[in-house]
Amino acid sequence: MDEVILTCDTHNKMLTEALFDYYKKEEMFDATVCFEDGKIRAHKLILSALSPKLAHVFKIDEETRHVYFTSISKSSMEYLIEYIYRGKVSVPSEALASVIEAAEYFQIKGFMSQNNGIENKVLKGVENLPVMEVEK
Repeated sequence: MDEVILTCDTHNKMLTEALFDYYKKEEMFDATVCFEDGKIRAHKLILSALSPKLAHVFKIDEETRHVYFTSISKSSMEYLIEYIYRGKVSVPSEALASVIEAAEYFQIKGFMSQNNGIENKVLKGVENLPVMEVEK
């Protein structure tokens, strides 16, 4: 029996845009990530896809809807969540260190250092601060 392979060159882009659209419209959320300075609602599956740490938390009890972190700021996590949903984020230079620290805490894929086994690129002019990509 012959098979036909159906493909779409823009599938990844369309999927990424659709997922971020759900996030922006605040639709179908099933998780709330809480911090000392606020909370962010999101989708467990999306957060878990790029954060082994969050995936572990959500797997411990699949009914978990709220997770609490006291050492991370809401603003740092907002940048990470945009990165998780879109694959890129623009971070002001004054926030970069705290965002990278939060990315390492949550083990965000693409932000991890090489000694953790994930390839990265380094910002020009900023020594030893690993990030996935910088767009200006």
